[in-house]
Amino acid sequence: MSRWFSQANVARIAATASLILCLGTTGAMADYGGGSDDSGNDTNLNRSTTRDVVRILRGGHDRCEREKKIYKWDCYRLVYREANRKIRNNSAYDEAAEAMELIEDAIDAAVTKNIDPAQPNRRRLVQTYRPVKPEAIPEIKRETIRAMEQAETILLRAPEHKVRHMGQIAEAVNSNKVLLRSALLLLPAPLQTGLRMATLYLWNRDPFGTPI
Repeated sequence: MSRWFSQANVARIAATASLILCLGTTGAMADYGGGSDDSGNDTNLNRSTTRDVVRILRGGHDRCEREKKIYKWDCYRLVYREANRKIRNNSAYDEAAEAMELIEDAIDAAVTKNIDPAQPNRRRLVQTYRPVKPEAIPEIKRETIRAMEQAETILLRAPEHKVRHMGQIAEAVNSNKVLLRSALLLLPAPLQTGLRMATLYLWNRDPFGTPI
């Protein structure tokens, strides 16, 4: 069991360190804590919308992790599409919409390039996931992570009055990215679930421990 906990600790430390470095480069530490949305610069930024986007990203990623490997990548794509739909008509979230679209498009291109015609599509309620060739998964993973990193950069370069909101969305993207990179995906399902719940608890709080 110590081996599993060691892998989990490495992933957790990597996620925390990565986020701190990203936030530090944007000057977010001065403006990131809780408080009202009274900057006066953009009245369409609000906690409810930001929370909804974060929940879509985290909950959707968890749902996709339970899919078979050949289907989970198209599932991830639809998570970012759903998040984008939440904000694409709100100009205050232009950076977030651009970031979500970038990730969705990158995954779509990678999945489309590597469709496995020998496997059927998988239907989940109103969504359909396309299968990919197993041997293409490392390439798809690399493309997905590259897009996530680019998306984080877009979010963390948002104007100062948006940093608190874009930072929360960047946290969710970063959390998903670290889990994709880490050995957590190789753990038995019960351990994956427990470790993911612990990680989500940490990401529900900002760097100063104040919920958004």
